[in-house]
Amino acid sequence: MYRSKDYWVRGKLKPAHTAGTYPVLIYRWRWVSGKWKSYGFVRAAAAGDELTSTVYTRYMHLPLKGKWRLRAFAPADNNHLATWSGGFDSVTVR
Repeated sequence: MYRSKDYWVRGKLKPAHTAGTYPVLIYRWRWVSGKWKSYGFVRAAAAGDELTSTVYTRYMHLPLKGKWRLRAFAPADNNHLATWSGGFDSVTVR
């Protein structure tokens, strides 16, 4: 990725949520001085109705150069338990 460009971030996360809602948070961490520093999260939209998973999308950029990790999270609500994605996606920003 390049610092000055926006990119689509997409993924799947269980459980299923309604399309058009914003149930997924994409957490961002950057490698700084030998440890991962949190840069908070951005909300991602549920893009499609599936029976068991939420397909989420977000058009976003990472503001600084370096190594980044992204991980999706769906907080608990009245109908769902809280869920993290299976692992991190690693990104290098130039």
